[in-house]
Amino acid sequence: MLGIRGIHDFLHTHLGDATFDDLKLPCAAVAVDLNSNREIILKKGRVVDAILASIAVPGLFPPRDLDEYRLIDGGTLDPVPVRAARDLAPGLPAIAVSLMPPLDMPATPLGIVSISASNPLTKQFARMNITQAFQVFADSVVIASRQMAELRLKLDEPELIIRPDVNGINLLDKIDVHEIARRGEVATEAVLPNFRQAMSLPAQMVRQVRKVLRRV
Repeated sequence: MLGIRGIHDFLHTHLGDATFDDLKLPCAAVAVDLNSNREIILKKGRVVDAILASIAVPGLFPPRDLDEYRLIDGGTLDPVPVRAARDLAPGLPAIAVSLMPPLDMPATPLGIVSISASNPLTKQFARMNITQAFQVFADSVVIASRQMAELRLKLDEPELIIRPDVNGINLLDKIDVHEIARRGEVATEAVLPNFRQAMSLPAQMVRQVRKVLRRV
């Protein structure tokens, strides 16, 4: 619906032709291949290509063709990619950051734009029929994503789950980066005692056992 030229130019300005091998820290991006209907973990090649594939939200940004794949946002199948993190560092505890509230908590619908926004163009966009139709689509996606996120968290069993407060943040809003970072810090500090437990010797032994079992 919106195209991706602006995002491509921004990413290319900051990352250029950097590959995953050029990064100082291990990194991966998760996408879903429309051709095979399966999750794809991207950790080779150009970083820009992987990011554009992993953020291709259906209905909002176009799919990304990469090699034999036609890729969309990885959250379609795996909103909290614990398995991808474990593949990068099998010996470390997997810390999952979920932007979805638990199923037993009420969820704020995913807003596209704030109708109360001061920008006249944003107000006009918010009143368009296509925007309202996409809002219904987005709300249905949130319902499915919450169910999928909880299912994957139960299956993948991360050692730690961090849930920042993202209520009131709409999909296309201009955000205050410092405020978002503060919310993340608050959520992280709240689970620090559990992090210390995840780093304990018994927890490390459990991870080693799981590592062996995954290879069997």
